[in-house]
Amino acid sequence: MTISFNDISEGQHDARISDIEVVYNKSGEYLRFIFTVSDSKFNEHDFSTTLKVSGSKKSDFYRWITILVGREIDLLDTCSLIGKQCRISVVKMGNDLFSVHPVSPLH
Repeated sequence: MTISFNDISEGQHDARISDIEVVYNKSGEYLRFIFTVSDSKFNEHDFSTTLKVSGSKKSDFYRWITILVGREIDLLDTCSLIGKQCRISVVKMGNDLFSVHPVSPLH
């Protein structure tokens, strides 16, 4: 996933899952996670990543969900993740493009 914005630096940031959307394409079903991060001026920046839905415990999807929830799960209620606080890692990929990955839930 890449994102373009100017006021968020590389490193770890507290974020909020502000929405989760179901997306379909020819490859199957995906979930788009929309995260909100506040910068040092308290401006909010929304960005998203899209993951292919998979029931495999070896999938990136399951790894992300486990990180966001903070434990292994057998059933996912996406509504319960909306508003959830988490910690994300932002890595600069070039110019104003960033890659974003979950680090841990915030309790």
